[in-house]
Amino acid sequence: MSGGARTLTQAEDSFNTWYGQISYALTGEARKYHFNDGTIGKLIPSRASGAVEINARYQQAEREKVAGAKLTSTDFGVTYYADSNVRFHVGLRLELQSIDQ
Repeated sequence: MSGGARTLTQAEDSFNTWYGQISYALTGEARKYHFNDGTIGKLIPSRASGAVEINARYQQAEREKVAGAKLTSTDFGVTYYADSNVRFHVGLRLELQSIDQ
């Protein structure tokens, strides 16, 4: 994944970004994967008491024209699905910004 941006100091700038994400339903539900368009369906609780899912994500963005300019973040979360339309999420994000000089 990449992107571009215009800034006051440089006419054009580019960024290289990537992320990895994993989740697990503690209550046993599974998400459906749709092969025809490459999407993942939503989690639907299989019991009246709802479903609980934990997740983690690591992402990184690097600015190409500034050596060592990097942003990384790590996210952890817990989501409670009351039913197929209502969910509550609590998350924690740890970020690190650096410019090596």
